[in-house]
Amino acid sequence: MPAPSQIHDSIAGWLSKTLTRAARARLISDEWEDTMEVLPGPEYEGFIGNYAGRKKAPDTAFCPVSGPGRLHLAEFPAVVLETGHTTSTPKLFGDAALWRDGSNHQVKAVIVVKFYPPNVQNRVKVVLTIFSAYPRVNSRATRQKTYTIFPAPARRVPNPSIPLNYLYAGRCPGSMSSRARLTLDLELLRNTIVPYIHERGNLPA
Repeated sequence: MPAPSQIHDSIAGWLSKTLTRAARARLISDEWEDTMEVLPGPEYEGFIGNYAGRKKAPDTAFCPVSGPGRLHLAEFPAVVLETGHTTSTPKLFGDAALWRDGSNHQVKAVIVVKFYPPNVQNRVKVVLTIFSAYPRVNSRATRQKTYTIFPAPARRVPNPSIPLNYLYAGRCPGSMSSRARLTLDLELLRNTIVPYIHERGNLPA
């Protein structure tokens, strides 16, 4: 039976598949490898305001390489992934606020995936929520959009997407279109996490 950490890893695997698809579609160029670090669990500090003194490590961080010659990692990631198995929804949403507000909005989007405890039929509900700068990459306002993964909706819901420019915190390399969008395929997410749910002796809701 996989540990909760393996459930977290399944979401990171979904993002990896998403990037592979984007590369095949030539959405991201070869320059991606030189200008972006996708890091598992790096710890950040230096938050401001109500979050001063806090330290936080996301499950996955998209960290643009910035500065002259692109030799330095940005102070904060541009996009982060947070996965909750035992963590409550309010705590996860609070973490999203920490990333957006505590980084002085240097974090442009927070992807939150929440696995709920199995119900009496051993069925697991899973919900994806995306917090992102709105309506532009440098906006201080945050838009929240929620997508139910399990139970899968009867009608197909359009896939969400994140502008490539958000992944680069507004400084997209010239070899890639800042208007291009990284599609977050919901059906791919379902297919990726189902084996992990089954391995825990549960079923998707």
